Parts: sequence; C-alpha cells; structure tokens
Amino acid sequence: MWGQRRWPVRDLRKIFGNGLRQARKTRKLSQAQLAEKAKLSVDMVGRLERGAVSPSFDTIGQLTKALGVPVIALFGGRQDEAIKGDRARLLQGIDAVLARLNDQDLRRLSRLISTFEE
Repeated sequence: MWGQRRWPVRDLRKIFGNGLRQARKTRKLSQAQLAEKAKLSVDMVGRLERGAVSPSFDTIGQLTKALGVPVIALFGGRQDEAIKGDRARLLQGIDAVLARLNDQDLRRLSRLISTFEE
C-alpha cells in the first residue's frame, strides 16, 4: 500500500488543502477560529488550504486535534467510513502517538513501516 503511487508534492498539498477546508467548514469554523484552536496563524491556515505550502507533521497533528478528525480525513479520506471495534481503537491509539512524534522520529518510523511492504 505504501509507495504504490507517487504523488507530486503540489498535488498532495492541494488534496490536503481541500481536506482541511472541508473539515473546517463542516465544523462551521472560520480560518481565524481554526488558527486559534490549532495555534497557527490565520495566514498559515489560508496558505495550507490553498495548497501553497506543505504542512509539517507537527502542524498536521495540531490541525487534526483542533478539528477532531483523523489524519486521513485531511488527505481526502472519507470520515464516514468508520472503522469499528478493536481495529478502530488500535488505529486511534497509533494516530495519537504519531501526532506527538517529531519529524525525525516520524521519518524513522516510516522507514520501519516500509519494511513490512517488502
């Protein structure tokens, strides 16, 4: 699953920006309200929604926490495709841990996870 398709960075930024805007609007938040909740500038929220900049892992974590959505929701995943039971609890726990990792640790973990694909 990982690495099956290579996405140009600009496409990922647009996908992320659209997902962010949709999640924000679904929650009836202004950019200013989201910026305050996520501890980001209003300008940064706008640039992220337009796909003008790439978010750091820390920023993604701040946004998912502020919006109460899983990371996949900001990358175009459907929020209504709920995973149930033990798998959901495991994934939520993993998602919470990932949101707290710094960029260097996330890169290490990504390399480790990729070994499961081979």
